[in-house]
Amino acid sequence: MTRIFQFDVVFLYQCRVLRRQRKAHFYVSLLACQHKITSHLVFRNNVANGNYFTSEGKQGDSAWSTRARWCKLYGKMGSDSISIAIIDHPKNPNYPTFWHARGYGLFAANPLGQKIFSKDKETLGFRLEKGKSATFRYRIVIAAGNSRLSTDRIRQLTDAFTKPG
Repeated sequence: MTRIFQFDVVFLYQCRVLRRQRKAHFYVSLLACQHKITSHLVFRNNVANGNYFTSEGKQGDSAWSTRARWCKLYGKMGSDSISIAIIDHPKNPNYPTFWHARGYGLFAANPLGQKIFSKDKETLGFRLEKGKSATFRYRIVIAAGNSRLSTDRIRQLTDAFTKPG
């Protein structure tokens, strides 16, 4: 049996001017799992064991700096198959996001990395003016059990997360 846990994460960026300096304030509403699961998936006895897979079919190191609606890290912990998927939301700036997915355990969405990932060919130009805000939404799914989280199941979870309403 595979157990699935999901967390919806919302990042709210707000721009305020304090004493003539522009400062971006970062507020996070997050339910978190306090476990260093990515380091366990990537390295076991100093041997890489995890792998990345994106909605666009990129695998392993090929997932780095590519755009995708979601990215999954999967591997083994003991006899369990463990999967972690991060799902981007279509209302996020610069959707679909770029992915930080490296063999040593770095696993993160980077919606603002367009300039570096395009080697200066594209610039997002994302800017927050005084009193404005931007919201970023992600769904994090963790699955553990006898099989890894399937692509079809991630598509279902993505559809549920991103449907209007």
